[in-house]
Amino acid sequence: MNLSAKRSLPRKMLGKLLIKRLYKTLEDVDCAVVLTEPMVSYMGFTKPHVVIEGIAPPSDAPDLDQSSTESPASSDTMIVYTGGLNAAFGVLELVQAFSTLTDPSLRLVLCGVGDAVQAIEEYATSDQRIIYQGLLPHKEVVALQRQATVLVNPRQNTEEYVKYSFPSKLMEYMVSGTPTVAYDLDGMPAEYREHLFIVPENDIASLAKTIQQVLAQSPAQRRDFGHRARTFVQEQKNPEVQTKKILRMIDAVTTQRKERYGRV
Repeated sequence: MNLSAKRSLPRKMLGKLLIKRLYKTLEDVDCAVVLTEPMVSYMGFTKPHVVIEGIAPPSDAPDLDQSSTESPASSDTMIVYTGGLNAAFGVLELVQAFSTLTDPSLRLVLCGVGDAVQAIEEYATSDQRIIYQGLLPHKEVVALQRQATVLVNPRQNTEEYVKYSFPSKLMEYMVSGTPTVAYDLDGMPAEYREHLFIVPENDIASLAKTIQQVLAQSPAQRRDFGHRARTFVQEQKNPEVQTKKILRMIDAVTTQRKERYGRV
């Protein structure tokens, strides 16, 4: 799962050893919590399991009225990405897609670190609308997400690893109440799709077109869409709801064991 392009040989070897030990450990596991459903068949796991793709981060902030938000450049439209800036996450494709949008009032704001930073800085040199802010404190990241016009997760559904991962930034984005653009990932539960602006094709042109479609909506339309997404994750993916899924699985496993062996 380490997708950085700069992995050292010792790290690669350590990763292989860890994977081998994890598979050995699975022999003694009674049930499992997995990030995605495809992980189960990949591991050959036949025992009870539950999918917990993540837990929504808390947010006590009121809904944001994007029509009156004061941002660093309130007359501009901000497209924002926050998180790991690794090429494997599609951040360079996002920059390339943004470069095809000609509106001078648009701003692409990226923050984080990763192996794609140097390339992003080079793009920013040639296009002053691209702003790289480096690694920001979490509080500032949350504020930036809420000030954005649209948030983007540019991870395409093209690599094998996508089946076995769920980008936690999706939940963070949705909690912000800002509309989110994302690809239809194999590891993403189906109920998320109605709360995201899905990029239909795994290419740069499709990403740019989807971003434009969101920007073409009125502030009220974007606000309503973002509010519904926020409500969904806060009500359906909060700690209590997600933990109850695990507890129900454990209860079922222990009940079955009692019935079979007369003890847990």
